[in-house]
Amino acid sequence: MSKEKLTRREFLKFSTASLVSTGLNILPIRSLVEPFSAKENLNYPVSAKSITYWQYDGGHKYQSGETTMTPALFKAQMDYLGQRGYHTVSDNQLAEFIEGDMNLPYNTVALGIKLNQGKSSYDKEQLLEMMSSLSENKLHAILFIDPDQIGSTPGVVGWGDLAKWYNSGLISLGAFGFDEKNLSDLDFSQRYQEVRRLKRTIEERMANAKVANLKVLGLASSKESNRHLVFARKAGYRFALGGNIKAKGNEVRDNLVIFDRFNLPTLAPYSTKATLRKMGYSSQNNPMLTPLISEVDDKRTFGEIISHYQTPVYSHQLNQAQEVKMGDKIEEPREGLGRKLFQDGLVIVHTTGRKDDNPWSWMSETAYKSLGRKAVHFTVGHDGVVQLSPIYKDRYGKVWFPMIEHGGAWGVNEWGVSIELAGSNYDKYLNRKKSEHYEVIRRITDNATNLIVDLMKLTGWDIDRVVGHLEVSFRGKSDPGVKYIDYLRSKLVQNLTG
Repeated sequence: MSKEKLTRREFLKFSTASLVSTGLNILPIRSLVEPFSAKENLNYPVSAKSITYWQYDGGHKYQSGETTMTPALFKAQMDYLGQRGYHTVSDNQLAEFIEGDMNLPYNTVALGIKLNQGKSSYDKEQLLEMMSSLSENKLHAILFIDPDQIGSTPGVVGWGDLAKWYNSGLISLGAFGFDEKNLSDLDFSQRYQEVRRLKRTIEERMANAKVANLKVLGLASSKESNRHLVFARKAGYRFALGGNIKAKGNEVRDNLVIFDRFNLPTLAPYSTKATLRKMGYSSQNNPMLTPLISEVDDKRTFGEIISHYQTPVYSHQLNQAQEVKMGDKIEEPREGLGRKLFQDGLVIVHTTGRKDDNPWSWMSETAYKSLGRKAVHFTVGHDGVVQLSPIYKDRYGKVWFPMIEHGGAWGVNEWGVSIELAGSNYDKYLNRKKSEHYEVIRRITDNATNLIVDLMKLTGWDIDRVVGHLEVSFRGKSDPGVKYIDYLRSKLVQNLTG
């Protein structure tokens, strides 16, 4: 793979996205990545043309009016990144990527935690919880701080804490300034001196905490202060944050945001209190289904936003990939199937909702025809399995599936293999073992079990990756049935252990 450089005006799609542990077990941070070696190039189909950046303002207990962040939501987002093998970057790697001097894997994200002024943002217990989530998932974040707040009162984080996290590889440090300050009262020289003071103070205090050669490369400010980031370059910073994707002057072209690297756009990982209240009864309390206030679309989930901005992977980019055939019949993909590929996901089980009194009509072909323009990867009937999507296995054993753009499971299509079972009301018939409906459901379940076991063996996924549509639906879906999905998983266990 040839080295792809970006101009300094071409970087982004900045987006980074938990039971919280109060202890901190330091783990090696494997996800900090070095520039591609020739060997590593072969393992990634494409390098990043852009990466996504999430900005967490004031920690994981952030509240501002209706806007909210919770510890559970923060941990779920970190778990999503860690479990799916995303790479995170240090401040130096981010700067080099922006400047065009580093290639990164396509699945790279950047995480920023901007600590606003006030004790609540610098609360040591809160930051320990956040560091624990990063450590558990082997992730790295850039922590933007006001040095005047560090160790200022009992209970807030100190320079020794920052030194420990920095030396462990959990964080880089950036400067945060200009929040809640009346900049109109500062002249040009005073503004410049302030951003330079922030940088020097952090570097000096960290040196006193036994951290040698630390250089602060990034500056963050409040959005109201974006116009003042021009001083960052003069003060020795390599990049500055403060904008948003739709900020004036940012041109979006082919999912790339063209911008000034001293006013980098950010994405917001927050939801609303009203949304979280609704989640309590309509989505099995799955925090990864929470629609976010993203500056792009307030109806997208964390995973969907990352998928939208992530450098796409297409089948022609896979190195010597082979198509995998599964099921009894192959049909042409539906138009709702996209061209972008994903790996490392979920198996999502649906039912068609067909309420025919004759269960013997619950066949793979009838399920296929009932979809209309919607797409799934497989349909299953009592007669067998139809494969409706290509599956690719590359020369390194990685398995890739096309993303569904219309159909599937809204909110998780960016990492969901959807299987549509013919029929409906499975829960109703599970205890009617002498009925024809039960016999048909039993046969469909046998076919689905064999298919899912084959998928698990192909991908290496475990049984926790097999979910019902109702378990990953913010809109309150009921298929394939609360009782039935547990019944299906029990059949999978029997198959795998028998």
